[in-house]
Amino acid sequence: MRVFGWVCGGILALVAAFWCVSATADLALSAGDYGTPGTYQVETCNDTSNTRKNSDYDCYGDFTPDGGTAGDAVYVHLKDTGHDYPDGTEFDAQQGIEPETLQRVGFWGIVGELWQVSARVAVLAGLGYQAI
Repeated sequence: MRVFGWVCGGILALVAAFWCVSATADLALSAGDYGTPGTYQVETCNDTSNTRKNSDYDCYGDFTPDGGTAGDAVYVHLKDTGHDYPDGTEFDAQQGIEPETLQRVGFWGIVGELWQVSARVAVLAGLGYQAI
């Protein structure tokens, strides 16, 4: 039984570490450490959740790099935004290396990513405590 617990804990630690790294990359993008700055304009958002209790929103719209024109806009599908933006909403965004990688920048973008990083670190710390 003890071996089973160690194996499950190891798998959970690997998953949490992977999520921590990806959330940290998203945090760096929200902080503006890399990527292309610009503006995202929401065309529409749809609730993709099958339950009424939790909502997952997918948004569709255009990302325009700073200094670009309407012809430079790129259509971007944002998955699981966690927020139902009204149609026509514009916010500052940072586009990563991949065109579909887009994060909101500024205070709310950073706060939105910080809780994810801290949750992953808390899971890893809890697993470390259990191992000791």
